[in-house]
Amino acid sequence: MAVSEKANTYTVEFKRHFITQNEQGKLPRDIFEEAGLDVDLTGLERIHSCGKRWRASYREAGVKGLQDTRKIHSSRPLKRELTLEEKIKRLEAKKSIVATGE
Repeated sequence: MAVSEKANTYTVEFKRHFITQNEQGKLPRDIFEEAGLDVDLTGLERIHSCGKRWRASYREAGVKGLQDTRKIHSSRPLKRELTLEEKIKRLEAKKSIVATGE
């Protein structure tokens, strides 16, 4: 999980774990707590909305639906030129998604 001033970003692995545990009857709050996440800081409403969104995305597109595509599909142009290292990372990420079918 990554935390910034604007958003919390959860890994695909956590989202898959969440869905698996939730399908087995575990409550969203318990899944977050067992992962060591502060439920009071995150808020129950946000936890439930995340779970609802992840389950819908997973039903619609499988694991691929759990990918964070904000940077890939952002309509905002970059204000600066990417470094060679950043370009390589983006290409590797896209290649990884295609190779794994995620």
